[in-house]
Amino acid sequence: MLSLMLNAAAAPATPAEGPSQLLVLGMHHSGTSLVSNLTMMMGAYGGARDELLLHPENPLKFWERRDVVALDEARLDAGVREEVAERYQVPNWIAYGFDAAHKGAGHSGAVHEMKEAKAIVENLNAHRPWVTKDPRMCLVASEWMELLDAPACVIVHREPLSIANSMMIYSHNVSLAEWSSVYEAYYASVVAACDGKPTVVVQHEELMRAPYEAVRKLHRELTAAGVQGLTLPAESRVAALIAPSAKKSPLYLGSEKKVRAPPPPPPPPARARPPADQRGLRVRRALALSRGERPGGGAPFSGSPFGGGERPE
Repeated sequence: MLSLMLNAAAAPATPAEGPSQLLVLGMHHSGTSLVSNLTMMMGAYGGARDELLLHPENPLKFWERRDVVALDEARLDAGVREEVAERYQVPNWIAYGFDAAHKGAGHSGAVHEMKEAKAIVENLNAHRPWVTKDPRMCLVASEWMELLDAPACVIVHREPLSIANSMMIYSHNVSLAEWSSVYEAYYASVVAACDGKPTVVVQHEELMRAPYEAVRKLHRELTAAGVQGLTLPAESRVAALIAPSAKKSPLYLGSEKKVRAPPPPPPPPARARPPADQRGLRVRRALALSRGERPGGGAPFSGSPFGGGERPE
């Protein structure tokens, strides 16, 4: 169902001058950092390097603006319902229990009502086309849309069970059903916010399997949606960032116990050996037959290769 919704959202609705404000949207661990990096590699402006959150050891991580993340965190914290959030121990950045209508402690209005958000957009608008990314933004994307005059969505999608598997390291008491509800909350909010907007969908599995082909597709679809000023990066630059991987994302929860194979069936019971006196009798009969003698005595068989004739049938 969600795939159908994403496909529907992907239908471009290109304004006359084309979109120039790109929002990379997707749940945590879906690949938004990589897509944001690649979009900047195409020429979209993301900010000065010191304005970005970057991982000190992993060049694939983050690529998101500090001011956007800080604002989103404050907005989500104020909208989390404590009675829901306290059910599970999950990191605050998941925003489990977020309700856009809730006005908790520190609430200062929706995103489009904040002067800080207006200043961020005004700064970025001086560098069109621009791109920004924050998984938290999924839950408040519709509020950010109120500040944009030429938006486009880049939705990064990863299979829900694969996301759940990667998220289990942060909380081991969250069920599959609950992680599925978080996944649905994030992407349902994205689809609603991007309805009627030019939208491109990037599949995580395609990006991992064939990175440069996925980049070519992303560039082609952004250009078709009307985004101007983007250049396809050289394959060598993309290859230096990420290598193709044939490994498929697990579609199971890593926390689940491995199902053991059923034990092999017990061996059939051994045939009972006859008593010793019967075994001796059989041996004596076999030896007698081998000599052509009749069991129990008597003349040998005539024609037997062991002493005369043919044995009776």
